[in-house]
Amino acid sequence: MRIALLSLIAILLSYVGVFWITSLIGINESTVFESDDTVSIYLSTNGVHTDFIVPMVNKHTDWQDLLGLDSNKGGWVAIGWGDRGFYLNTPEWKDLKFKTAFEAISGLGSTALHITQMKTVTVDRDCVHVRMNSVDYQLLVDYIHKYFILDSNDKGILIKSSGYGLNDYFYEAKGSYSAFYTCNTWINQGLKFANQKAAFWTLTDTGILRHYR
Repeated sequence: MRIALLSLIAILLSYVGVFWITSLIGINESTVFESDDTVSIYLSTNGVHTDFIVPMVNKHTDWQDLLGLDSNKGGWVAIGWGDRGFYLNTPEWKDLKFKTAFEAISGLGSTALHITQMKTVTVDRDCVHVRMNSVDYQLLVDYIHKYFILDSNDKGILIKSSGYGLNDYFYEAKGSYSAFYTCNTWINQGLKFANQKAAFWTLTDTGILRHYR
């Protein structure tokens, strides 16, 4: 019993140590940004979960068509990806159930995209401004798009849920969430895909934002 407990502790410490070290290693840190055609996006965290915040409509893309939303209700859209059960059944930590947590960390559950429509974006310690050239922004859009499950009209499939507020929604998504690929890993991979600063690998929001603060 003691050996099993010590082995479990060793595995957990190794897990934490490896991902902490890889989050310190920066990717694209020395990228030179030179472009007259720039797009502003933001990275925002609630202390646990990171979102992309992108313009609802600009000359490069229009999220209204995919999401079925009206830009007059908010010109920015926050986009996050994660475990569906966690999103829908755990609005607060006190609502977390063992089954939800187990399915999330094991990769057995399905996933969802969380969309929040916003009128303004405020830069602070939990929200950083990122300027991208139009080519890299299109790469980011393509990355996000490929995680939506689409209906026969190529529209995102809205999940019937009350959400967390009046302007947030959930959509059916592709991919598998687990203890080794979290909501923050998804954001970090998107940044790497779009040639932006990122961690070599991370599970946490701080692993991403430390490269921007």
